Amino acid sequence: MRKLVLVVTALGALGAGPAALAAGGGVNISGAPTLPLGVKVGHSHTLSVCGGYAEFWRINLARGDQLRMTYGSKSGQPVQILVLAPSITDSTVDHSGALDEAETFSQDELDYSAPKAGRYTVELHTIFPCQPSIWYYLTAHVQHPKT
Repeated sequence: MRKLVLVVTALGALGAGPAALAAGGGVNISGAPTLPLGVKVGHSHTLSVCGGYAEFWRINLARGDQLRMTYGSKSGQPVQILVLAPSITDSTVDHSGALDEAETFSQDELDYSAPKAGRYTVELHTIFPCQPSIWYYLTAHVQHPKT
């Protein structure tokens, strides 16, 4: 029994890396998962028609938190990242500006300082309407303000 538990634990640990990387965000804000801290996540998606593609993550930030996100493209296709206000919803996302944004064809970092507490949205999406695919990765870290 003890060996079986160790084997299951070892397989679980091995599976955590690739599974975490394969885990994508939500296709809308209301269904977006919480962005884990210090864990590399990502997803690949091939578009069947022109129109673009986006995935959403949510992250709780306190006032003054410093969010640092390392993100990039694993395929050389461009990836854009946006930080959206806590008030943004699925019905307002297309009509609202980003608080911060960046884009890359390889790897980049985006640093954001939260002006107020809230559940912020992080959006990753294709840049071009007829971009054939997206294959991104993302790792987030938060540094809390010193008191």
